[in-house]
Amino acid sequence: MGSGFGMELQTTPRLLGLGFAVLLSATVGFLIWRQMMPDGPPSGSPADAVVQAAGPEAQLAVDAPAAPAGGLDLSAFAGSLRAGVDPSLAVAEGQGVLDVTGPTDVGLAVDGIDKGTLPLTVVLEQGTHAVQYRVGGKSTYRFYYVKSDATRALRVVTQPGGFVDAR
Repeated sequence: MGSGFGMELQTTPRLLGLGFAVLLSATVGFLIWRQMMPDGPPSGSPADAVVQAAGPEAQLAVDAPAAPAGGLDLSAFAGSLRAGVDPSLAVAEGQGVLDVTGPTDVGLAVDGIDKGTLPLTVVLEQGTHAVQYRVGGKSTYRFYYVKSDATRALRVVTQPGGFVDAR
């Protein structure tokens, strides 16, 4: 009879070899799969969205970020973009407005800074901002693009279980 140690010396290299072969096969399979998949988004340039202006301006061309490569269009959840901003707000060059309406029990934080409860109008730098909606002890995060000299208007709707939907 041999010791258990001798058996380990025989099976360990086999298991390591088998694990390496599985890892190598998975890597080769992944590389082949990537070669078969189309490369990123379509090559055609997306048309700029045009928003009707409420004021004296007729139209505003919006340089909205392109849809993700997966083809998932979330523009219905981005609110509406209106040309111009409320003149009573202190909006500097390179800034836009995020106008959020909804139930008064919904709290809001933008980029980690608490802004209070709805309805709110917030002046922000142009770019993408993380918005946290809080209802009771639950929170939901959404990301919105704020354009310079424009107003992004959102209407918040609460759902059962604390889920917040903003359109």
